Amino acid sequence: MKEYLIIFFCSLLLGVNFNEAKYPYTFVDSSILCDESKFIDSLKDNFTTDILEIQTGKLSRYGPDCYGCSGYLAYGDYVGDGTIYYYDNEYGYVRILAGDRKYQFGTIIKVVTNDEEFLGIVLDRGGAIGFDRVALFDLLYPSEYLANIDGVSYNTEFSILRYGFDLLFLCIIVFF
Repeated sequence: MKEYLIIFFCSLLLGVNFNEAKYPYTFVDSSILCDESKFIDSLKDNFTTDILEIQTGKLSRYGPDCYGCSGYLAYGDYVGDGTIYYYDNEYGYVRILAGDRKYQFGTIIKVVTNDEEFLGIVLDRGGAIGFDRVALFDLLYPSEYLANIDGVSYNTEFSILRYGFDLLFLCIIVFF
């Protein structure tokens, strides 16, 4: 309980409001996956930011209703309603990714596959995700059914644009 209060007060001091994100879509609709162009167009300027690290590997896909999934991200947000975007104060609406523990929550990644290019944010973990595992990152879809349609993207380039936030670390800095 004490840890939650510390995180809450730190978020107030830092001006972070995790409930502030307003998602443009909440339910499954075929237009969700096809209408990403307006987000990409608004973020093209951010694609030219400094790249901190580049990885190449597989991008798998999953839904909040997958086997063993609860509908909640490891970050704590509920996505069982079909939410696939997260609002970041610096990059706007970005897709939600599951990533290796090496990358803290909030890490922003530019993902380039053969078919698409988009920004993602690491807000989840997965047993088969990470280095020396099935895939480097896992992209959240509104449902497992839609995720399986697109399957796995090979030779995907992941450019790290920002390393994530660690709230506990930020709280320690603020309080001490």
